[in-house]
Amino acid sequence: MHHFGYKKDKENKNHLIIDESTAPLIRRIFDLYLLGNGIDKISKILNKEEIPSPRETSKIKKI
Repeated sequence: MHHFGYKKDKENKNHLIIDESTAPLIRRIFDLYLLGNGIDKISKILNKEEIPSPRETSKIKKI
C-alpha cells in the first residue's frame, strides 16, 4: 500500500505521483493542522463530516 494522497507512477514503479482524487482532502488536513488543530481534532472534524478514512476509501475503490 502506498501513502494516502499518492499513487504509483505507471511509467516508473519507484516514483509516486499526487493522486488528484484525494489531493483536496490532503490539502484540507494540512490547512486544519496549520490552524492549530491536532490529530485528534482533525480526526473528529473529518468523522463528523463523514469523510471516509484511507482504509475505507481503498475498500470502496475495490468494490
